[in-house]
Amino acid sequence: MAKKDTIIGLDIGCYSVKAAWVTQRSNACSVKRVEILKLPYDQSNREEVITSWLAGHGIGKYPCVLGISGQQVMFQPLQMADDDPRTMEQAAEMEVLKFRDITAETMTHGLAPFTLKPEDRRLLMAMARESALNDVLSLARNTRLDIVNLVPSPVALFNTFARMDNANNDGRPCIYANIGHVTTDIAVGIKHSLIFARSFAGGGQMFTIAVARTGHLTETQAEDWKIDKGSVSDDNNNSSAIKATADVWINEIQSCLAVYRNLFPNDETRPTQMIVSGGGSLLKGFPDYIAERLNINVRQPLMLPGNPKTDRPALFPTAIGLALSEDNAAAQINLLPNTIKDELIFRRQKPFWIAAAITAALILGISVACGFWQIKRYKKILNV
Repeated sequence: MAKKDTIIGLDIGCYSVKAAWVTQRSNACSVKRVEILKLPYDQSNREEVITSWLAGHGIGKYPCVLGISGQQVMFQPLQMADDDPRTMEQAAEMEVLKFRDITAETMTHGLAPFTLKPEDRRLLMAMARESALNDVLSLARNTRLDIVNLVPSPVALFNTFARMDNANNDGRPCIYANIGHVTTDIAVGIKHSLIFARSFAGGGQMFTIAVARTGHLTETQAEDWKIDKGSVSDDNNNSSAIKATADVWINEIQSCLAVYRNLFPNDETRPTQMIVSGGGSLLKGFPDYIAERLNINVRQPLMLPGNPKTDRPALFPTAIGLALSEDNAAAQINLLPNTIKDELIFRRQKPFWIAAAITAALILGISVACGFWQIKRYKKILNV
């Protein structure tokens, strides 16, 4: 019988928590359920609200994969020479040592190999300070979640769309942008390889603040107005403020793409389309405005892998990507600290060790019993 497991991806942001239940059978994954929790805008009782919500949905019963913001992670593409005798892991470890000499902090890293040409030896590294990882994992410890992976949010974003055959069917690089409330994640993939990742500060909150200032509203009122009536294209003062803010956001993404072009200057690595997701992408007219400014085809996801029941698929790509296990993820980057990885290995192997100990005890007991029986038999023969 094929092995079946359910893993929950938890995308915990500043103002919302998104969860995706992904069932995995052999190499096939199916998204069974998605849920979202809106957090108080004033951040009051944040951890208490999250803890209650997690318990209410029984999330603690399943292994979970947690996301870490791309702003807490340093991404570094590397190209190895053909005659370089090192393995990719050895090359990555040497890069980590260089950064450790600069920061004097322990770094945890992961890597995803990729190729642009058959002879290429390339990889994308992800590095994060263990102090940053511990901050992210503190909520998991407090709520006793079973965390099995810790994945950078841009990597999770890519992993979701890499599973969709029509994500970049022209074989050219595709930009994936998830516009959250306070950050935007950027990933660039070609076919099923992640070649570039970044995050920058700026998301839906930028538009909320602009509306609050222009309309003399509180941020809560401005957020509600933005969701109900916000538009980049309408002709009013608030929309003018939103459009000006959209220009600021586009300048940020252009800066990210300038870094990408420096790393990958060839024409065949020029992206031909962009898929935008996240709550910020739902702002009326924003995807079309991005397409106009960047001169690129921009679209939103109309569905997600497994086609979970939701009328807002743009909100859940990161949560779904988190739930994809290492065996089923296109980019297998895990930033769990080594101490937690060792605990996971111990936990997974514990049943086998227990079974082995019981078997050894049974063998020892049978051997001792047979030994006593054999001694008695010899005594009986000698007495005769």
